[in-house]
Amino acid sequence: MIICKICETLYLYDYIDWCELCILCFKNNFCEWTSGNEKIDKFIQVAQLTAFESIEWIPYHGFKDIKEIAKGGFSTIYYAKWIDGYITGWDIEKMQWKRYGEFEVVLKKFDNFENSNEEFLNKMSIHLKSNETKRKNYIKEIAKGGFSTIYYAKWIDGYITGWDIKKTQWERCGNPEVVLKKFDNFENSNEEFLNKMSIHLKSNETKRKNCFKGITKDPKTNKYMMVLEYMPDEHASTHFKNNFCKWTSGNEKIDKFIQDAQLTASESKKAIEWIPYHGFKGIKEIAKGGFGTIYYAKWIDGYIMGLDIEKKQWERYGKLEVVLKKFDNFENSNEEFLNKVKIFFELLLYVNSLKIGRNEEKELF
Repeated sequence: MIICKICETLYLYDYIDWCELCILCFKNNFCEWTSGNEKIDKFIQVAQLTAFESIEWIPYHGFKDIKEIAKGGFSTIYYAKWIDGYITGWDIEKMQWKRYGEFEVVLKKFDNFENSNEEFLNKMSIHLKSNETKRKNYIKEIAKGGFSTIYYAKWIDGYITGWDIKKTQWERCGNPEVVLKKFDNFENSNEEFLNKMSIHLKSNETKRKNCFKGITKDPKTNKYMMVLEYMPDEHASTHFKNNFCKWTSGNEKIDKFIQDAQLTASESKKAIEWIPYHGFKGIKEIAKGGFGTIYYAKWIDGYIMGLDIEKKQWERYGKLEVVLKKFDNFENSNEEFLNKVKIFFELLLYVNSLKIGRNEEKELF
């Protein structure tokens, strides 16, 4: 028996993620909507009846507060609020879908497709397939190549969420979907396997992908758009990139180091940044020795908390107490300074505690 993803009732078949009643509800609603394009209608209908994502047609007036937030790579990205939100179940009494309510999403318009709905549909198919990690109750191979095999599975107990004091045992989330990665070319070498694990652990920046929610059409441009769950940090790298021309440390290598760190940060608030020395106040020397001098200071604006969509600028923590560390024995060697910073960067668990600046004597800290 399988639990329906939409109405959470039990059903018999394991080749789809929702029950016969929900399939019937989707089917009965086919006559209630149209995208204005027969092929797109068919694509959505097939997805609703046979796929693993309940995408739907969403009229453009079903969104509000639409704002452009990024452009490039052959597409334009908009922030929006989906007024009704996605389907959460079926209301038997009212005979209609239950919905999540107001929900933040992104709309993706493909600028280079001209009038080709065929190309748009190809993009939709790729996106839908990438979300179709087959949700079965058994371990199944889903990909092979690049010296490894990937399997889909359900972890029966799930990961640890806390400690149960009464039962003196771990509390667990229960039955999450996972992927298992087997390294095919390692033979019996546990050393190689451990090295791979170390790399994964150090670069554990797995970003959650935007969840595909549906399709809509811009009435002004007559272009179809993908509807994806809104993830603020998904567009932080674009904002970082747009700001590269607005600051410099005065050293090309240090600029490059900061830029690379910003583009690969798992969250905007964990990104390092260049801070002009006048961005601090109340600077006082508090310790000296071990090849460095330590200063206490107040960072006036504080670190990045997130991106303000409306103002298109960073939201910041505000006044924050920090320490500035100047390396006294490096003379004028920015190379040595950068090596030190890289070591710190790799070791720190919380990247947002590392920031770079230069004092009035042009010394880096």
